[in-house]
Amino acid sequence: MAAPEPLPILAGDDATARAVWIATTVTEIQTQFLDGIVFDFEAPLLPTDPANSKYVSLVAETRAALHARIPGSQVSVCLAWSPHGVDGRYYDNIGLIEAADLGYIMGYDTRSQVMAQCVASANAALPALAWGLREYMTLGADPQKLVLGVPWYGYDYRCIPQGEQGENGSGRGERGREGGAEGGGQGEGEDGRVDPTTVTCAMELVPFRGVGCSDAAGKQVPYSTIQARLTAGETSTGRRWDGYMQTPFYNYVDLGDGSVHQVHYDDSESLRVKYDLARQLGLRGVGPYTFDDVWEEGEGGREGEGADAMWAVLRMYVEGDIATGEAEIGRKWKEGVDEVGTR
Repeated sequence: MAAPEPLPILAGDDATARAVWIATTVTEIQTQFLDGIVFDFEAPLLPTDPANSKYVSLVAETRAALHARIPGSQVSVCLAWSPHGVDGRYYDNIGLIEAADLGYIMGYDTRSQVMAQCVASANAALPALAWGLREYMTLGADPQKLVLGVPWYGYDYRCIPQGEQGENGSGRGERGREGGAEGGGQGEGEDGRVDPTTVTCAMELVPFRGVGCSDAAGKQVPYSTIQARLTAGETSTGRRWDGYMQTPFYNYVDLGDGSVHQVHYDDSESLRVKYDLARQLGLRGVGPYTFDDVWEEGEGGREGEGADAMWAVLRMYVEGDIATGEAEIGRKWKEGVDEVGTR
């Protein structure tokens, strides 16, 4: 079960209120015949905020109470893809991991604050996830207490002419496309409209927590919807592959207003590499977010196109059949830095 909002408990110093919160929460878990709780607190905190130590204590005390009431139960805590203050969340990450049974590293939404050029790119770039996980381990996190969260969804971005971004759209001078793919400039015709086959998709400047560009410019889309459009041939590019980010993407034209969109997502190929990374780093496991994203939307939905492949590659990980090796992953990055292919 998801933990109730803990902020009121973290903001005060009332030990009785914290004890009541824990007792009530544990009773609710037992009443609902559940086997655990996940803390998914994502409010910004400064490193010096007293709420940091209170959060660690809350997790530790909840774990002790839950284990005493339900032997074999599990307490997990969700943490950002990097331990270094993502979105202003300067938590005591190592303390939280030690206080819980598992640390669920949310290996997605890595572009909640885009510091570079404001263009569409991968939701869960492999280089970022590999770096973030290693940083956790460098700080002392036990890899056997870490679960890598992976996305079964993507982002749909509307591409705009770069001139519409204004001077703030140029970022900090990264190469033409953050993903490292070839075709650095955005394709625009003589009329200034975005080329439906463009690689570089400039997106609207939507700020988030003090940063002018974020993935809030797009909308989250489940894998079933993403794959359905691709299978139906309703794209202007077909499936493309970003060799550096190790993720797929494609473009399509909105038939309603004629705008060009770029969709970045994960599929069985990109997830296999992430599962391989988890295996090579000795992590406890992986955790898709969310399983129902492979189901068609609406009542009576069924598993959509490509669902079998998503389940198959997850099964391969569970059964230990994924073992490309870290050296092989590095080779793929090197060879794929300038690769954009339609597959």
